[in-house]
Amino acid sequence: MKVFKYYPPEAFDYIFKEKNISLRFSQTDLLNDPFEQKTVKDIDIKTIQSIENEIIKKKGGKLNLEEKEFILKSIKDNLKIHDKNDFGVLSLTQNDKNRAMWAHYSKNHSGFMIEIDLDGLQPHIFSTKMKEDKKNASFSGFVKYRKERPKVILGKKINIISYLNKLCFTKDHIWKYENEYRVVYPFKNLDILGVDSNGVTIFGSLLNEEYLCNIVLGIKSSEALEKRITHWLNNNTKNTTLHRAFPCEQTFEFYYEEVDLRHTSDTPST
Repeated sequence: MKVFKYYPPEAFDYIFKEKNISLRFSQTDLLNDPFEQKTVKDIDIKTIQSIENEIIKKKGGKLNLEEKEFILKSIKDNLKIHDKNDFGVLSLTQNDKNRAMWAHYSKNHSGFMIEIDLDGLQPHIFSTKMKEDKKNASFSGFVKYRKERPKVILGKKINIISYLNKLCFTKDHIWKYENEYRVVYPFKNLDILGVDSNGVTIFGSLLNEEYLCNIVLGIKSSEALEKRITHWLNNNTKNTTLHRAFPCEQTFEFYYEEVDLRHTSDTPST
């Protein structure tokens, strides 16, 4: 499956490696939707009540205060296994010509967008071993967009993995235009790629250049950025193409025109 990701121009320095590109998995408190910044905060009263009701049925009577507090603590302790300190989120999209995403994520059209083949992540991100390990399981799939936050009925068995899965893949309907495909993965199985300009550790996974299908420069991308990317492509890939975005004359849309990679192989200035 082909997916896309938009970047600001300064991202070049940590994305493009020799014969590889790095895909960053972000800490949840860096995500732009405040409703998904910390999983433990999303324990709602209806979820707690559904668990209480199941226990009451088994016990045959109401729960006392101590028992209720024990239930709440048990849920929180389990969810902390999957706290922001353990899991990172890779946000991708199937929308390759969205003007709003160009503006938001490529620093007002001055950055670039990459097209990758998701099969390149298969050996690590979607391995059978990872899916069988409940404490370190990876999740992937399309985000669902709703007007209401998820209310999870946990039933007779408290399935924390199922609860986490719903929380991670449900977002406010206002983000629907992003058509997001998301991968959630434990940090301890990712590489540390450095530190960003805000002092935050960059966790990521390396993707071989053969799975990098195309790069598109934004309308306002600089000539210097084009030279850097062209130089990297000429020295690290064989089949990746480079395009530049232009505004259509008749509609509020973009079209992408291919850039000739043969015009230079000189080392660009940074």
